[in-house]
Amino acid sequence: MSTEKYRKKLRDLQRQQEKVLRELLEVRPLLKGTVNKIYTRCGKPNCWCAAGPGGHAHIRISWNQNSKTVTRKIPADKLSRVRDLTDNYRHFRSLRRQLSELNKQIKQALDCYQIALIEDSRAGMPFLGLNTKNAAQLPNYLHKT
Repeated sequence: MSTEKYRKKLRDLQRQQEKVLRELLEVRPLLKGTVNKIYTRCGKPNCWCAAGPGGHAHIRISWNQNSKTVTRKIPADKLSRVRDLTDNYRHFRSLRRQLSELNKQIKQALDCYQIALIEDSRAGMPFLGLNTKNAAQLPNYLHKT
């Protein structure tokens, strides 16, 4: 691949990276955790839950803190807010994964660009030719495509 194609690829990756980073930096409150509904029996022998299936429904949030799972009951009037905050957290984590993947692609493209620049610089100077034995040891993504 020519150096110009690598430049174009790097510019495209940079634009994608900037877009993801801009979205990441938007101020959004977030809350780590998973919201779920559980059913419990209250233990009163005359309660409907003692004989029926399931039990009393409770909405809870769980998260890991210091290698321990923490669970808290969510009041009904706060459920919508907590769901929004945990959705924001999952979106934030997704964007971080995207940014990490883009950074990896940028590093690989820069490695390839560097090799293409070196090869272009050696053109017309056969005494600086690339040793093909060493070229075979390059990672797969560095070989010309």
